[in-house]
Amino acid sequence: MTSGLQEKIPEANAEVVLADCQKVVLVVDDDDNLRRILVMFLELKGYQVHSAKDGEEALEKIGELHAAGTKIDVILSDIDMPLMNGLDLVVTVEVQACREAGTIVILNTGDDSEERKTQIDKLKTDGKIDGALAKPYEFEKLFELIEQKSVGRGI
Repeated sequence: MTSGLQEKIPEANAEVVLADCQKVVLVVDDDDNLRRILVMFLELKGYQVHSAKDGEEALEKIGELHAAGTKIDVILSDIDMPLMNGLDLVVTVEVQACREAGTIVILNTGDDSEERKTQIDKLKTDGKIDGALAKPYEFEKLFELIEQKSVGRGI
């Protein structure tokens, strides 16, 4: 009897270790299809993913995750969304508290205007975000950016 129990314990421990190693990502995008696709690809890469449809819902999710003791490793947010856009989201006290705890913040946008580029550059310079991606982008570029920005953060 005890040998069967001993055989199951390593499996259980392996699952716990795997869960502890997963990076937690919050995807914020008002495009339902893109949000679902991002969640799917991130989960396939081994990330634990939460999602929100706009900045206001993202703030609620951040609060829920912090209340549950879950550290957010990456926030990936669209810029152009209703209610609260990504530019307003990334400068909130909640997101900046995440940044201070080591969270990587990445924006994405389909707007390639000079004004948008200037806004993104200012956020990077001010240390509010870690990077930005222009839509459409290859998911590998997202994964590379996350891995690159993870170095030295213990993520």
